[in-house]
Amino acid sequence: MSVRRSIACLLLACAPALAFAQSGATSGALRIGATVPPRAPAMRSFTDFPAPAQATQLTANRFGGSWLVPGELRATAAFYRDAMAQRGYRKLVDAASADVVQLHWQRGDERIEIRLQPVLGAVPAARMIVVAGTSSAG
Repeated sequence: MSVRRSIACLLLACAPALAFAQSGATSGALRIGATVPPRAPAMRSFTDFPAPAQATQLTANRFGGSWLVPGELRATAAFYRDAMAQRGYRKLVDAASADVVQLHWQRGDERIEIRLQPVLGAVPAARMIVVAGTSSAG
């Protein structure tokens, strides 16, 4: 398929969303994002990553994993803001809303991303997803 034809197809596919956005509708929002996966696991980051207190690890892979962390979401976020700064990480992203906190740090070529989401239930808790990688493969 030619480049011009590909662009034309893309514009036709996006036309309804563009028309809606230009119509002045304010009841919704279109959010687009992209995640660039790390090239290699950040092994040094894993050795000094502060383990969540009283957390239960739910999943694990070579780039991180997820935990069920008891306690208030905001308190967990505050703990990581302090702990990561103490370990020499520079804050890249600190975004919080009612239903998610995203924290990203960098130290050298290592990057750690933490996403905290509240868990429904009577006891306050958060699901924490951690991705740690490096920008170089070696």
